[in-house]
Amino acid sequence: MLFVTPSLQTQFVSQAPASPWLSGGFGRGLYGGSRVLQSGVANTQIHRNVATAQFGGGIDVRTRLKPLFPFGLRGAVRDFYTLGTPSCGVPVQRSEQQNVVASGGLVVGF
Repeated sequence: MLFVTPSLQTQFVSQAPASPWLSGGFGRGLYGGSRVLQSGVANTQIHRNVATAQFGGGIDVRTRLKPLFPFGLRGAVRDFYTLGTPSCGVPVQRSEQQNVVASGGLVVGF
């Protein structure tokens, strides 16, 4: 799966030690499915492009360490809601799918 969803982000209390934020946007998603369906038939839609909406939130935490640049920590949860499902060889009951991603990382300030 690959999602490209340009989004807007708003940050609350940006100068505080812990700063929550929300984001949302729209873009495209690319699913990679099975080469063979469950029935044994070749899959004609191995790669599928779908419309995607992204929304999520997280928190940025400042640290006191500043070796070369100030840096902090980020935790985030995003939901990629797609208007299509991958062709994975199993039957699905809906035509849309939610993909929830939890992530974390390092934020470097300049």
